[in-house]
Amino acid sequence: MKTLIPQLALLLFLSMPAHADQAIDLEAKLKETTESSSSGGKLMEELVDLYWKDEKVFGIIRTTSKFSRAQTENPKRAAMTLKLVEGYTVTARHDDVIMTGRQFLEIFPGHTLTNRVREYIATAYENTGRGNLAAIEYQTIWENNGSTSQGIKALALFNQVNNGASFNRASSLAAAMVVKIPATSLLTGVGFQGMHAAERAEQWAEGLQIAKTLIRRNAPINELKKQDLWFRTGRFESKLGQFENAIQSYRQALKSKRADVHSNLIDAMISAKKPPSAIESEAKKYLAAFPKRDDRFTPLVKAANAAAEAKDLTRALT
Repeated sequence: MKTLIPQLALLLFLSMPAHADQAIDLEAKLKETTESSSSGGKLMEELVDLYWKDEKVFGIIRTTSKFSRAQTENPKRAAMTLKLVEGYTVTARHDDVIMTGRQFLEIFPGHTLTNRVREYIATAYENTGRGNLAAIEYQTIWENNGSTSQGIKALALFNQVNNGASFNRASSLAAAMVVKIPATSLLTGVGFQGMHAAERAEQWAEGLQIAKTLIRRNAPINELKKQDLWFRTGRFESKLGQFENAIQSYRQALKSKRADVHSNLIDAMISAKKPPSAIESEAKKYLAAFPKRDDRFTPLVKAANAAAEAKDLTRALT
């Protein structure tokens, strides 16, 4: 072993000039050959292999660029164009990554390398502060049988963009993902991100769809998160006018002592036109549960107003 390592090092050292001489020879032959010809294609393939082994990035970019332009009917054109995109990525030529990647997608729309090219485009968009465009690429990768992680990247970026259109996209993506991804902690994370986006985009039906899918698929969540899930479900149902359902959801969430849950439950009961006595009873429970809150009497005021609307003047005035 002691004698083998120096021999290998010497062999590697001697091979580097040989590769360089070989590349020079191939470049010279290429100049004398029509780039679009079969022999020109083979010469460029050999050159790219050499530059790839020696990590000569600019040689890779130069040769693959020629190949992609000249060898329009060559079956290896897609793979060579991908190498060109990779070369641009290594040299941080982000706009060239995007432009060449877009050309690839136009020329080879259904190619097996499409997702890899889209990932480079997405990374270039991220590196140039265009998160929304990056998210669209990651979403397309996931929709094109990409990994769950690509969908999660898209979801996170859409939420980070933080505007109405991006929240709409995040909500729709999450609604699609929660049906398909395995029922692991990833499902829980995607679902809650999607519900957040649905709330921000005021997509109540889509948010409810996500919530119900998490419940139906028994997403792995702890007790506190489960109560939060029921609370969000109740809010979506309330926004959609499904007050009877909302009451049941809020009661599921009320296992934790949360003022916002209790307050929303009372509001849903009022909207559902529940008997004034039931509303008043729930308002008194709120007062007993949160005696030091500034809004502790607010539910009782709401209960009195509900009684007045129901013509129960005795209860309204007491």
